[in-house]
Amino acid sequence: MKKRITQTLLPIIMGLSVITQFACSDDNKSGSNYNGPLKLTTFYPDSGYLSSKIIIEGENLGTDVSKLSVYFNKKKGYISQAVGNILMVYAPKLPGDTCIISVVKGNDALTFDNKFRYISRFTVENVCGKTGSRYNIGGDLASTTIEGWRLKVGCCDPEGNYYSCYSWFGHNGGLALISEKKNLSKKIISELVNDVMYHKVTEKLYAVSTQKKRHL
Repeated sequence: MKKRITQTLLPIIMGLSVITQFACSDDNKSGSNYNGPLKLTTFYPDSGYLSSKIIIEGENLGTDVSKLSVYFNKKKGYISQAVGNILMVYAPKLPGDTCIISVVKGNDALTFDNKFRYISRFTVENVCGKTGSRYNIGGDLASTTIEGWRLKVGCCDPEGNYYSCYSWFGHNGGLALISEKKNLSKKIISELVNDVMYHKVTEKLYAVSTQKKRHL
């Protein structure tokens, strides 16, 4: 019985081997190694917003995403898939209203003549704080609560950190740091602060109170 099974399977295995070799040979003849000169044909759609899916068509784009880069002006888009002559790319955040799309592969860099129009979409999101919760500053943003405490003037530094004055009916307060990037909030000054500003020249944060003036 074992001998019959072996004899029956052998032609099938040999047949599959021949088909595989033929397919590989056929792929090589069709130029599937994509080593030829890079060419760009078209992209679509011609407009979109953050994370919009853009299809780029051309020649010899390849299949190795790590060797490819797609730029919208100077910002790099995310390439999710490369299948030879087609790329699937996601638009980056705020590259500019009118974008030049360029594709880089090794030493080759080409740009499209037609432009991509970026559409800005603004949404309002709650960074921290919960309705009906009591005051709590210090910890991660999920546990940060500021209900009942009056937030006053605030400012941002170049790294995107937000600084806000807070007080309770004009008494007791301080200066809080809220960092979305680091997912934290903390007290910087535990005394009443009237104003805060970031100075671009000195690169310092200034907090002004009725008692004293500080720079941080």
